[in-house]
Amino acid sequence: MLLSIVIVALLGVGDEYLQSFTATRHADLDDVFADVAGAIFFLLVWMFVSKRRLKLSNDGE
Repeated sequence: MLLSIVIVALLGVGDEYLQSFTATRHADLDDVFADVAGAIFFLLVWMFVSKRRLKLSNDGE
C-alpha cells in the first residue's frame, strides 16, 4: 500500500515537471498533494470495501 502512494507521488512530481515546460501550464506542488490525497482516499475505500466483502462472504458460510 505504501508503495502505491510512493509511485503516485513520483508520477505526480514527474507530471508537474513536464508541465513546467508547457507554455500554458505551470508546475504546482498542490497538484502533487492532490494526487497523493486521491491515492490515499482510493486505498482507504478499497480496504473498507474489501474487508466488508470478506466479512459478508464469511457470514454466508
